[in-house]
Amino acid sequence: MEEFNPHIYAQQISPDEYKRQAQVETEQQVKQLRQSDEYQRWINTCRTCGVCWYEGGVSPGCSECGGHPMTRPCPICSGMCNKIWNRDTDMSHSYSQAHWDGECALPIEQQQAHMLMALTGTSDSITEAMKDLSSSSND
Repeated sequence: MEEFNPHIYAQQISPDEYKRQAQVETEQQVKQLRQSDEYQRWINTCRTCGVCWYEGGVSPGCSECGGHPMTRPCPICSGMCNKIWNRDTDMSHSYSQAHWDGECALPIEQQQAHMLMALTGTSDSITEAMKDLSSSSND
């Protein structure tokens, strides 16, 4: 039979070390919680309509959902640049309107043309804008 050694089971530590260990343990537990499916389902649920973005749900017409769950094609060029943007959940909840993080990979001139078309709704506007851009760059 093994002899009992109290130092194997418990070691006295200073109050400062106890606080340090408690902080590290708490940080690890919070990290685990935030990575859990249960937390992700809760935090990534629309506060306006109640659908779970984490599970791929969206409600048509809901401004907080914005037509997409957790990711979407680039909203500037409608995905022509092949970049995927990620939902900014905190901002979406705060403003009750979909917010996205990402960058369009198209040149700035093409991005501006796409934004102009989105505002005016016609491809003629893009053609005119591209002509204006090319003529101004030739000046």
